[in-house]
Amino acid sequence: LLPFTIQTIRFSSLEKLRLSSIKLSSAHWDKLLRDLAIPTLVELRVDADCAPSTLTRFLARHPAIDHLAVNPPRPGVRWRTSRVTMSLTLSMSVLDGPLSHILPVLRCHRIPPTLTVLGISLQDDDASPDYITTILRCVDYCASVGCLLLSIPPQSHSHLAMSCIPGIHSAVLVKRLAIDYSDASGSCPASAGDVLALSAAWIEAFPEVKHVSMRGYSTVTTGDLVHIICKFAVDDVILSVELQSHPWM
Repeated sequence: LLPFTIQTIRFSSLEKLRLSSIKLSSAHWDKLLRDLAIPTLVELRVDADCAPSTLTRFLARHPAIDHLAVNPPRPGVRWRTSRVTMSLTLSMSVLDGPLSHILPVLRCHRIPPTLTVLGISLQDDDASPDYITTILRCVDYCASVGCLLLSIPPQSHSHLAMSCIPGIHSAVLVKRLAIDYSDASGSCPASAGDVLALSAAWIEAFPEVKHVSMRGYSTVTTGDLVHIICKFAVDDVILSVELQSHPWM
């Protein structure tokens, strides 16, 4: 099946290539992508089983790609965010995926990208020492970000992991901040602390943000969450809150 897939893709003029939920090993991902050259390709989606080094080598041969998405890893799949020594010349506008893949791609950009969307699917081991430090590492490789979309993993999180040190902020312009905790149904008790309420402190790290949206599971009311957000946001910020109730409530 793999040789057939490679031959089919090789002799096509694809603009969009989506290879997801195909359950390949990292070695098979390398075999699939290493010899492909699709000059017309502008959009790519792969699974996190594809090694970051394999992905960046593929991107280096496809400078027209402006939309890259990496599906979150399966349970038990972990990649270290090691440095990849490669220089990429891309006009990336949308970059979405786990830190293990997003950060190496950003580091390899020869010129800091101006992104319409930067989506980060946070994983439980990204809180080192806290999530916002990890998030800023990615954002600081960009020239600007239209929308920063943060997906929080479905589990309990300590106050330390969710904290934001007062005064810490990014010098990169972020216009919109969206925080999503919608995959957390039934995953963590209310005693662990309300994740969306705790994440409101992250707003302070982006002083130029003009639009903040939150969606997902919460133990507080919409009005109370808006009140918490207003403690950290500037007066003229536009707020959007869409809450779901935990099944145990």
